[in-house]
Amino acid sequence: MDTINISVKIILFIAIYWITPSSCHKASPAGFWLGFRKDLMVKSISDQRPYGGKREIFWKANRDHKFSSQEFIAFATKNGWHLMDSLFIPFRSLKKWTNNNTFPFTYSQFSDSTVVEVGFPIWIETDVELYRFNTGWIAIEPGNTKDTKKNGYLVLSSDRSAVAVYHLWGE
Repeated sequence: MDTINISVKIILFIAIYWITPSSCHKASPAGFWLGFRKDLMVKSISDQRPYGGKREIFWKANRDHKFSSQEFIAFATKNGWHLMDSLFIPFRSLKKWTNNNTFPFTYSQFSDSTVVEVGFPIWIETDVELYRFNTGWIAIEPGNTKDTKKNGYLVLSSDRSAVAVYHLWGE
């Protein structure tokens, strides 16, 4: 009887050991993106804290590949992000909205003001297509009750050579 219990414990331990690392990408906010097109990923920045955090990931296409919004949207949808809206932003407008070379994303919305609550780096310096997603995570404006689930952003360069994903959650 003890041999069976020990065998069951060993099998359970091995199962947990192998399953846990593979599920970490889903448990971590926007962590699933780390498994997408690793061969073209240039940068990945993650600042995850107990009460909030952000993730920034940047991909650059090679000569043999151009990105399509559909491949990213399909991957996002498969992983629980839901596309809410999109808009075209000319680079001349984007430069006006930036402060210290950061996108004007806020805890409550995408903002076209000069006030930047959270600094996300600008890695794409062309006209862009901005896609906003409901991520299932909530972003709460610090010291306020404003919140949003529309806190995942995908930015695609106009020439389809670069993509950045930004996610903001918590307070």
